Amino acid sequence: MVVVIEYLSWGEVADDATFELCRAAKLRFSDIDPGRVRGATEPGRWLVGRLGVTDGNGHPRCARARPPDIAWSAERGPRTTAGKAG
Repeated sequence: MVVVIEYLSWGEVADDATFELCRAAKLRFSDIDPGRVRGATEPGRWLVGRLGVTDGNGHPRCARARPPDIAWSAERGPRTTAGKAG
């Protein structure tokens, strides 16, 4: 069994380009409907997750984010020119 986990991290970038982490949310691909993942593998489509940055109490979101807190969709990606997004 393979479990893919990504982290959505946010914080501040200092003038010296260092990053100070504020919070992180765990995103598990096993939480996404397989049909949405398949739809995102079609040419020109992306897997998109929409997640508010605060929890139900108004605090910064952290820990594991799963539906319905995060809404996953397969959407048409931006048009590209010469292989570059834009």
